[in-house]
Amino acid sequence: MTTHTPTTPASPLLALPDDVLQRVLVGVPLDDHYTTALVCRTFRAVVTSPQFHAVRRRSGFAERGIVSVGSADTLGGSRIRIVNKSGVVARIAGPLHVDRFASTTDGARLFFTTLCYGKGCDVVLAVDASSRRWRQFTTLPHTDTEHTDTEQRYHCIEWHNGCLYVAGGWRGASFPGGNVDSLDVFTEATGSWANLPPMPHAAAMAASGIIGNQLFVAGGYQLRTLQVYDIATRTWTLRAQLPEARAYGTHGVVLDGKLFLIHQHSRTLVYDPQSDRWTAEKYHTPWNWGDDEHQFHACVHEGQIVVFLMDGSAFKRAADG
Repeated sequence: MTTHTPTTPASPLLALPDDVLQRVLVGVPLDDHYTTALVCRTFRAVVTSPQFHAVRRRSGFAERGIVSVGSADTLGGSRIRIVNKSGVVARIAGPLHVDRFASTTDGARLFFTTLCYGKGCDVVLAVDASSRRWRQFTTLPHTDTEHTDTEQRYHCIEWHNGCLYVAGGWRGASFPGGNVDSLDVFTEATGSWANLPPMPHAAAMAASGIIGNQLFVAGGYQLRTLQVYDIATRTWTLRAQLPEARAYGTHGVVLDGKLFLIHQHSRTLVYDPQSDRWTAEKYHTPWNWGDDEHQFHACVHEGQIVVFLMDGSAFKRAADG
């Protein structure tokens, strides 16, 4: 007598084309992706593909939040951690340290430069905020031929229209003295760097922001200049000087067409390009620490400026300033 072992019919989901299965799984929360990938090879191939996270963003299912990146240890450490509300979600191994004043975003990815002390690696990493994955994006160009063996630090980086702009900075064995006036652009579509017209004044430790089609570079070490680069005409102009010096410890963010310079000790300065005028916020920031050195960062999230500190605390700027 012949017996037959009954078989479990395959799920109808597995017979769906990949693009249709993407639409079925697109609503699965990011924290459940790991479990979903364990169901079968087909599910794993879908939820781990770069296209899947792009579909989640376009469909409005991608989680909105702040992803921060920071060195896991002191200067002698060798790891970078990516954290969100649930803690560490990924680690980037290697002798790299975050340059905490050089980061930018295209709305979906966080770009930041790293330092490999004494080796001059100048790596730019990109973190996908939806998938929390990272990859090496590019390496900074060595436009300063005199100091090609040292890292470029204290520069400004901004993302605009498919391009990464790197302005100014410092190179050399000691500071100051190696300030540079270079402006370089990396085009993602071609994977290549190009030199652009240099800044009128060499600047390191400046703050920056993109408003419209213009790159604003504000202040810097021993500078109160506001240097503005028009991306369309490839020309620099000088605008109203800063009322107070701003250099190390300053983050530039753009909100409502204005440039905000948020400092770890001083009041926030606000520049309005329409009137070419600076104003100072009337309040003192709640995270002032006198002469102490504390790490912090600032960004715009859901239409408001958010400042978050190394100890995990965060502050949100009120809508009325």
